[in-house]
Amino acid sequence: MSIISTIFIYFKSAVYPRFVDLVAAPYYHSELLWITIPLIIVLLLMEFYFGRYRKEELGWNTAVGNALVLLFVAMDLYRHLYETSAFKDFFNFIFLNAKGVFIATVIVAEGFWLLFANFYHILPKRFAFFASAALQINMTAYVAIVLVYSNLELDLATIIAAIILYFILLGFFALIHLIEPKAKEVLEIKEKTTSELKKEIKPEKK
Repeated sequence: MSIISTIFIYFKSAVYPRFVDLVAAPYYHSELLWITIPLIIVLLLMEFYFGRYRKEELGWNTAVGNALVLLFVAMDLYRHLYETSAFKDFFNFIFLNAKGVFIATVIVAEGFWLLFANFYHILPKRFAFFASAALQINMTAYVAIVLVYSNLELDLATIIAAIILYFILLGFFALIHLIEPKAKEVLEIKEKTTSELKKEIKPEKK
């Protein structure tokens, strides 16, 4: 069996079902809706906003606010694990919910790291704004929520499925940005730039 055939079979038997699990999780686990709907609304609003105002940057203050989303999500994950756990004492709680506690703790660590880095402007602006963008933050939060609430396996298939979902959303929003009406000031800047470019390439009359 060739490598390509092996990869195809793996994607068909493992990655594709896991991708469906990720996308359809709110349908089969309605309790996810209470936390995923706000994430989806925020993601759509932010993407539409920056698609309309293309010249605006994310901003350090918005990056700080986005990092807080991860902390709020992690707190909800801990709450869910605690409320659904049969044992409330610390050691049994940690032992019986090891995977969920690990995921929530990773989200807390990422949230605090981004919060600290954005608050003190430690990272290069381009990298910080990319890591703290709405799509990256909300996608990370969504995957963590699905893993904890639906008890989905955290394995290679899930990671690949999450990456595929991320790029699908990236392509979707890129398409939306192309057809979305731009703000007046953005159109004026584009028109001005185009006219200046035409002047530069216009041949001089002899």
